[in-house]
Amino acid sequence: MPFFQRGQVVDTFICATGIPEDAGMREKKKIGWEALQQTASLLAAALESTADGLLVIDNSGIITTYNDKFLSMWHIPEALAAKRDDRILLENVLGQLTDPDGFIEKVRQLYAQPDADSFDVLEFKDGRVFERFSQPQRLGNETVGRVWSFRDVTDRRRAEKEQRRNRRTVERLIGEMAVIAEIGLVIGSTLNIDEVYERFAAETRKLIQIDSLTVNLFNLKENTLRVAYVFGLNIDGRTKGDLLVLEGSLSEAVIRTRTSIRIQAADIDEIVGRFPRLYPVLQAGLRSIMCVPLISRNEVIGVLHYRSKKLNRYKQKDLRLAERIGAQIAGAVANAQLYADLKKTEKSLLESEGRFRGLIQQAAVGVAEVDMNTGRFFTVNRRLCGMVGRTEEELLATTFPAITHPEDIHLHEEKTQMMLSGRIDHYSLEKRYLRKEGGIVWVNISVSPLWKPGEAPGRNMIVVEDITDRKWAEDALKDREKRYRELSIVDELTRLYNSRHFYFQLKIELDRANRYGLPLTLLLLDIDDFKHFNDAYGHIEGDQVLMRLGRVVKRCLRETDFAYRYGGEEFTILLPMTPCEDGAVTAERIRTEFKKEAFFPAPGQEVHKTVSIGLAQYQPQEEMKAFVHRVDQLMYQGKKNGKDRVCCEL
Repeated sequence: MPFFQRGQVVDTFICATGIPEDAGMREKKKIGWEALQQTASLLAAALESTADGLLVIDNSGIITTYNDKFLSMWHIPEALAAKRDDRILLENVLGQLTDPDGFIEKVRQLYAQPDADSFDVLEFKDGRVFERFSQPQRLGNETVGRVWSFRDVTDRRRAEKEQRRNRRTVERLIGEMAVIAEIGLVIGSTLNIDEVYERFAAETRKLIQIDSLTVNLFNLKENTLRVAYVFGLNIDGRTKGDLLVLEGSLSEAVIRTRTSIRIQAADIDEIVGRFPRLYPVLQAGLRSIMCVPLISRNEVIGVLHYRSKKLNRYKQKDLRLAERIGAQIAGAVANAQLYADLKKTEKSLLESEGRFRGLIQQAAVGVAEVDMNTGRFFTVNRRLCGMVGRTEEELLATTFPAITHPEDIHLHEEKTQMMLSGRIDHYSLEKRYLRKEGGIVWVNISVSPLWKPGEAPGRNMIVVEDITDRKWAEDALKDREKRYRELSIVDELTRLYNSRHFYFQLKIELDRANRYGLPLTLLLLDIDDFKHFNDAYGHIEGDQVLMRLGRVVKRCLRETDFAYRYGGEEFTILLPMTPCEDGAVTAERIRTEFKKEAFFPAPGQEVHKTVSIGLAQYQPQEEMKAFVHRVDQLMYQGKKNGKDRVCCEL
């Protein structure tokens, strides 16, 4: 019988009977030997093509068969495996396992029970996880050894763990969405606002731990704050209907900034120093506070106060949830749409989880035997048929190239020649198959030749793994990375590039200007009296000015120009291949267009803002810092000369 090592017959037992052989008997033995050799070649190819590590040991502890996958999985040197001693291999691998004693005990049990089957899971110190299968090797009715199969399920176990974590997240989100949806239904179900408040508070308590919940409504015209609803702990001066002093209060800060505030009152004196009106609340024993603005039609109409006696009760996720609930209360008119959006999100999460679970459960490997010259299929399995959407009969009637994407046919050429010449004994690559209905499936194929004694290899054994979902995930990851790179160089407010990207691009343009002698003009813009505007009308209105200037700049530039928010109210513009004279025209256009923009930071008040612009053309071999400084000085010269002007070197 043959012994295998790395897909080759390395030893053979031959039994001689002593009976004289005639020519016919010798011919029969020759044919039998060739059939044995072909069978051994098929077995060896299958061993090397499988994704599992395989090891076969006879009853005396001698290793009879193993494949390369087994050696690579267990990090076993080939020379060590070639000794065929089971004890040596055991000593070599025990140090890799988290439970070596359990591992060796299981081995001893199975060797003591030659006819027993076994399955268990092995955990490695480096985090890998293997599934171990073992069953007796039988020759007829006699048990002659034991077959060990090892499968690396590390990625699958991690995916299952991630799936469980995702499921918990989904369940929490579904619970939150269900309650928020119920709040939306409550708001739309009655015109009695008191009933709305009571039912809203009851639903809110399912998600957020509170000892006190109040709704305070803000009257913009009268600049007053009134307590509209109170749940839980009663605090003097903060009962339903009371008018509250706005100045120095937490509500004032939230209304002014339109931003939620979360407070953990470990240091009461420090909190009272910031918000003096909070003293009665803290005196009542409340230590964790969330204050959320109620915004409807872009106006703050009130605030929600969530309070708890427990310190550090509220985390950031609680604040986000509180904001969502606040949006429900403030936006009753948008309730139906919000509910639909929440249900859509819930469905999307469930569908994503279903697709992920299906990917894990339905993972398959296709196997085929293919003519090396014509590509005709000799044998195919059902998994491969399913991948390409064809029946077994249809696949056997076609060829390997016929189902391969035209752009991928050439991928095999070089590696096939290397395999035919003996430089490699197998190869793997990624390619695309064409499904019968016209779709594409990405696969990873492993190809090994099937050898026939005395002849060159004529057939290949191919193992096919469907990697379509992985390819989609990689493409999606590339798209996200591209978006993240864009976010890292783009100012979120103005949608112009930021100062980091400015210096990166400026260096490129300076190198180009020095290399080819092309003109390069730099503009530096600064909004006149912007601090005064911010102090007078607030940062929200100031942000509107910055955004509008960004839009004006974009409108006035060519595709080849670059605009940046340099910092604060300063902007820079690079005009490649542009002399100073033409740059001055662009600068003047930006100045006049921005001056036309009308802002209404307060009711009945129209304001126009201006910019001062400095610009200069790059001088050959000029240092970057000196160039920017020169333009900066020109901008400040425009400021000194009365603002709202363009100052350049002409």
